[in-house]
Amino acid sequence: MTGLRIAALAMASAAMAAVSGAAAQSGAAVQPVEVKYAPSPFGEGAILSGPLDKPVFYTQRVHLKAGGLVPPHTHPDTRYTAVLSGTLYVCSGDKVAADAVKAFPAGSFLITPANVVHCSWAKDGEVVYQESGIGPTATNLVKK
Repeated sequence: MTGLRIAALAMASAAMAAVSGAAAQSGAAVQPVEVKYAPSPFGEGAILSGPLDKPVFYTQRVHLKAGGLVPPHTHPDTRYTAVLSGTLYVCSGDKVAADAVKAFPAGSFLITPANVVHCSWAKDGEVVYQESGIGPTATNLVKK
């Protein structure tokens, strides 16, 4: 495990574990005002069900401020992503440039297979998206 991967995983896990709350419990329900975001390395996140480090189904919500970028990375699991608000720009591969991304407006649904390099970018405004998968999971940044 590379130092970059360990650092990203540790920061994300610690930040998101702090916001697990009642939603992480089976049968729980959460109203939008009850979602408590915590800082993560690239924006803010909240675990709605989980945890991320166990072989269970998880759901996390991510908030990127305008211009926020999750640089090229992979995940060891397949991610199922629904864009809840704003427009999420996604790059395929390790190039982050306006001409190398595809726009996914609110209501879009994406499936990103395990180990596929991609980035997530709130290029032109705030974005909230929700991701689900089966853990354990991590965000492994691509070295340049």
